[in-house]
This record gives sequence, structure tokens and C-alpha cells, in this order.
Amino acid sequence: MGYIWLQETGDGFGPDVEYVLTGAAARVSAELIRYRNQQSMHMREDRIARILSGPAEAAASAHSAKIPADRPAALILIGMSDADSLADDAALKHGELANLASIHAAAYKATAVVGQFNGDTAIIVPDLQSSTGEQGLRALAEAVVRDARKHLGLGAFAAVGPLVPDLLTLHTATRLTVALLACVGRL
Repeated sequence: MGYIWLQETGDGFGPDVEYVLTGAAARVSAELIRYRNQQSMHMREDRIARILSGPAEAAASAHSAKIPADRPAALILIGMSDADSLADDAALKHGELANLASIHAAAYKATAVVGQFNGDTAIIVPDLQSSTGEQGLRALAEAVVRDARKHLGLGAFAAVGPLVPDLLTLHTATRLTVALLACVGRL
């Protein structure tokens, strides 16, 4: 992984050596987490982008991930406040939010796909029951936002897109969901 080098001078270590080493270790751990999040985020971004790009890519993604493409699906977008998005540790916050969303989404639907889309966290929920989908999707979005605020200290907000007939038509709901998120973010 790496090393933190410490070199003693002729006068020995100063009284603040423990403080300096603790700070260095904290900085290194933040960088390692950021690197890990960036690696997994790029893979997640690709899956989200493929599904939302159109029916052919959505079908290929669904087939490779063994996700039913012929059942209702929906898109949820989770945004962060401008202050969080512009903070020095914004990449870390995006990664933490995506990880939190992944946990909630997997508990809701094992086939859910979570990643980044245009700087926001996207949750694609396939294989839904059309009669109960919307209420459950709202509850999922509310749970992610609530826990992001409570546990991560983020100013998070969400938009739940319309239920579409199948995963292959989910791209048609993208523009509306993005617009909804922009409206909610201005409140």
C-alpha cells in the first residue's frame, strides 16, 4: 500500500511526533478511500450510463447482469447540497453517499444498480411490481436521504422518476428525473 517515512534529526523526535504521524496517517487513509471510491465509482458510472443510454445498451447490461429487462423499472437520483458538492472532500462524500445508497438499494431490491450519473448518485431499480412500485420507491429514496443526513452529515435530497414499463424504456424517464432533482435541490 505504501509507507510513511519518519526521519530523526540530530535532536531526536520532537514532542509533537505522535500528532504529526496521526495526521499523516489520517491524510493517507483519506487518499486511499478516495482512490478506492473513484475506482468503484467509474465501474458504477459505466453501468448506469449504459442502462440509461438506450434500449440496446440496457438490454446488453441486463443480460450480462442477469437482471429482468421486461418488468417495470424506475430511476432515483440523490443529490447533495452545493456546499457538500464543492467541499474539498467532495469525492469522498460522493463515494460515501453511493455506498450508503447501495446498501439501501440492495436491501430493497437485490437487482438494483447504484452509481454516479452527471455528478449525482443514481439508483436504477428494475424488476418492480407495478402496483406497489411507487410507494416503495419513495420510501427507499426517503431512507437514503434520511441516513445521508443523519450518519454522513450531508445535505442530501432525492427525486423519484416515473415508473416505466420495462428497463429498456428507462432512458425515457432520465430527463424528467434530472429536472425533478434540480427543482428539489433549489428548495
